[in-house]
This record gives sequence, structure tokens and C-alpha cells, in this order.
Amino acid sequence: MRLESLARRLEKRFCTLGKRLVPDPIRAWWTDEAGCLAAALDQHRERARQFYCSAQEARSRLAENEAREAILASHVETYIHTGEQARAYQLALDLDRVRTQLAEDRARIPIEENAWRMHRQRVAELERKLADVERSFRPWAVV
Repeated sequence: MRLESLARRLEKRFCTLGKRLVPDPIRAWWTDEAGCLAAALDQHRERARQFYCSAQEARSRLAENEAREAILASHVETYIHTGEQARAYQLALDLDRVRTQLAEDRARIPIEENAWRMHRQRVAELERKLADVERSFRPWAVV
């Protein structure tokens, strides 16, 4: 018991010393810095999630439109051979719209993935910085 009471007294004195060594403005700066990093981290996580979802949606749309393109091309060819030019023309217009969407999605996917990777890298960097700030503040957090 004697050793425990000695340890408690020493801890109390170190805390008192810590209060003198780390004044309130510095403690406030550490807290503000950690808050800013946490806010930026949340923002980049959200942006990364948005870009990931956007890329997934484009991939899904791409797969659906590739199947639709094949079907429409087949129907257009069939209507041309059967002599139904008006119906073939309408389907050809739809086919053109689908191909335009395919081209847009094929161009968009790499852009979305690059943005997603960039935000993931920024998230990792911010997590390291936040951990460093918290680690350097941890000894004085008891104060």
C-alpha cells in the first residue's frame, strides 16, 4: 500500500508539473488541431465514398448498356432486313443514345477511380497526422 500511495503522489506532482509546462493556449491548439484534422478526415472519407459509389454506378450502367447495345443492334439489323425502316430508325436512335452513354461512362470511370484513390491517400495521410497529434498530446491529456 505504501508503494501505491507513493506512486499516486508522484503522479499528482507530474500532473501539476504538466499543467505548468503545457499552458492552456498550447493545450487548446492541440485540441483545435486534432479537431481540424478530424473534420478534414471526415470530409475526405465522405468524398472518397461518393467517388467510389459514382464509379460503381457507372460500371453497373456500363454493363447494362453493353447488353442493351447488343440487343438494339440486333433488332435494328432485323428490322432493316424485314423492311420496317421506320421501326429500325427509332431503334437506331436509341442505339446511338446508348453508345453515347457508353462512351461517357467509359471516360468517367477512370476519372472517378483516380479521384477515389486520391481521397483514400489523403485519408491515410490525415489519419497518420491525427495519430501523431494525439500521440504527442496524450501525455498531457490528463492535465
